[in-house]
Amino acid sequence: MPLPTTFESLLRIFCHPFSRPRLRVTLLGTILVAPLALAQTPPATSASPAPESGTPVQLSEFVVQSTEDTGYDVTNSVSGVRFRTELLTLPKTINVATAEFIRDIGATDLLGIITAMTGGTIDSVSGSGATDLNLRFRGVSTTFVYRDGMRGFAPVDPISIDRVEIIKGPSSFFGGQVQAGGFANYVTKQPTGRKFTTFRQSFGSYDTYRTEVENSGGLSLGRDRKLNYRVALAYSTNDTYREFEHQKKWSPFVALSYQVFRDTTVSANFQYLKREMNFAFTSPIFLTLGPGAGNFTPYRPRENFNAYGGKAFINIGSALTSVAVDHRFSDWLSLRAALFQSETHHTRFNPVVGQTITVNATTRARTLTRSNVQFLNQANQDRTARVDLLGNWSFGPVKLKAYTGWERVYGKFMVVNKTSPANSLTPLNIDTPNYDIGTPDRATVGTPNPFYGIYDAFSGGIQADLYQKLFVYAGTRHDDGYSNKPLGQAIQIGSPFKINTPHMGASYKLTPHVALFVSRSQSFVPNQGQKFDGTSLEPLTGRGTDIGLKFGEFLDGKLSGQITTFNQQISNQRLNDPDHPGFQITSGGSDKSQGVEFDLSYRPIPNWKMVVGYSNIDAKTIFSITPAAIGIRPPNTPTHGVNFLSNYSVQRGALKGLGLIVIANYVSDRRQGSGVTPDTWFNRYPGYKKLDVVFNYAAKIFNRTANLSLGVRNVTDQEYLAGGWGVPRSFDGSVSLRF
Repeated sequence: MPLPTTFESLLRIFCHPFSRPRLRVTLLGTILVAPLALAQTPPATSASPAPESGTPVQLSEFVVQSTEDTGYDVTNSVSGVRFRTELLTLPKTINVATAEFIRDIGATDLLGIITAMTGGTIDSVSGSGATDLNLRFRGVSTTFVYRDGMRGFAPVDPISIDRVEIIKGPSSFFGGQVQAGGFANYVTKQPTGRKFTTFRQSFGSYDTYRTEVENSGGLSLGRDRKLNYRVALAYSTNDTYREFEHQKKWSPFVALSYQVFRDTTVSANFQYLKREMNFAFTSPIFLTLGPGAGNFTPYRPRENFNAYGGKAFINIGSALTSVAVDHRFSDWLSLRAALFQSETHHTRFNPVVGQTITVNATTRARTLTRSNVQFLNQANQDRTARVDLLGNWSFGPVKLKAYTGWERVYGKFMVVNKTSPANSLTPLNIDTPNYDIGTPDRATVGTPNPFYGIYDAFSGGIQADLYQKLFVYAGTRHDDGYSNKPLGQAIQIGSPFKINTPHMGASYKLTPHVALFVSRSQSFVPNQGQKFDGTSLEPLTGRGTDIGLKFGEFLDGKLSGQITTFNQQISNQRLNDPDHPGFQITSGGSDKSQGVEFDLSYRPIPNWKMVVGYSNIDAKTIFSITPAAIGIRPPNTPTHGVNFLSNYSVQRGALKGLGLIVIANYVSDRRQGSGVTPDTWFNRYPGYKKLDVVFNYAAKIFNRTANLSLGVRNVTDQEYLAGGWGVPRSFDGSVSLRF
């Protein structure tokens, strides 16, 4: 069929008033990509030469290059749109933590990585961190984490992580169902075929030990056939400064890549995580000073006090598996098909403890209330199938990329939360404590609380590069899904949803290394429940605008980063219907977050690199049916936050190989509590400053690379509240060898 006729037919169908939204999105992608297959015939001289025997070929436009050994700066990302894109021209605020950055800050889980980045905080100071997913970006709560672009609600270990990309603000065009704050996408390590073995042993205060072993290489399977692999194992154990708190964790990781044909590659990876914890009560405790509202003060009976005692525990097991096929049809058309499964099971047993110490007027005994015990048994399962098609072509000074994709997601969530009868535990005397809480059998009152959801998503978008100056992005995503959540003995009617989330943005290169950008995007999360009139609740939605400036290898390659102003709003917060018990409404209120943030990476000389980040967040409730909530800040959201890292290494002389890393953080005060807790001085966590110093030494031993490090964390022994009371001054070190 001639090309004009094909386009005319497609456009007529697209514009027909009876076309369904999902059909329109699919047709949009077809219209954009069709010219790639129909209009162009590559000249004979443009055929790619056959690869050298055993040489790996990068086929996928949907995978970023490895950041290993490249420092803190990266040049491309897949988290703003589905295909690999230059960060400088991407009109979206994205923060990236590379593998080297993760090692230097000493993070051992995803939570530690994200909270070290600009604008990232823990959702609640008293959060248990059971799944490492309770976060806030720009003051907006989010629990969404993606793995290589696939949604998975599971904790992970950094042994598998090559980089973590934080996407700020509404971003459903990429991520589907995400909160308005944004989401994290961590990119796993890829098998490159490079041969090496790495061994790393870490140690630290409070009996902290961690062992990592990693091996990479390739196996020749005949002419031009090679199976690349990467296998790793991490095992760690540690206590903390608090009584009765201990953790043991181990995690194997396997990644494989096989070039089946010249233009076809199959890849797969698997990670398992097992974590066993006796955990602590980390909520702040207050001492009652007398009758009257707010008449109390923060209190620390002793530094290592743990009101949970020794029987409270969290056990977590998670398994993540992905398989992908990448095929290049031609120089301008590529396809990726992928499957992903995530399974997590965790159990938790702990007493329910109050936060206020009362003093007996006669005996002067100090007691902390404990009402009962709870035993939670939770299982999550996510399955995702994706097919993505990307085309690119040129028309003189104009370069176009067109993308279309389909996604099917199935999620299942089951939680059984058992509790013992109210007031079944006696108050805890903090001077002569009796920590006995029995066993999980004591918690016998509970009801299964299952939830499942399934949806299809169709997306399409285009990127236009005009004269290598102006870069325009536009796309939309249509989700069509259904969810169901039985609560107690009553069954809530399922919540079907159909929603479009467009995204558009543009960036303009002021110079080859400086770009101005603006973007406008939306997000959504289905609300569970039912209105009194029998209709489903509207989704929780977000919309936001980013305007900013990006630098890439500016000032002779010394400066990179971004400065962004943002304005975003969250609507359709779900509340219980005050007039009709058992039903819900979505007119509960709207929250707004606005401010400015910047991240800069500067290298004044080749052996000295610095990273500085700052965020100013003005987040509050702007509308609510509860008047007292208007104007209140979200919990644990600082107005000001500063992150700083300096890494200097000696290149010459007797001290060659010696390095010094300085990490400094500042967090301003935050509101504690939830709901309509007043934002007054006695309901605030104070601001704090924290300083870490790490000395390292790199040398060749028997022609092998060796690295030694010794760190002092919280050098000034600052007393602060972050995820509970912060760790006092502590020490850690490591020895690593690469063969």
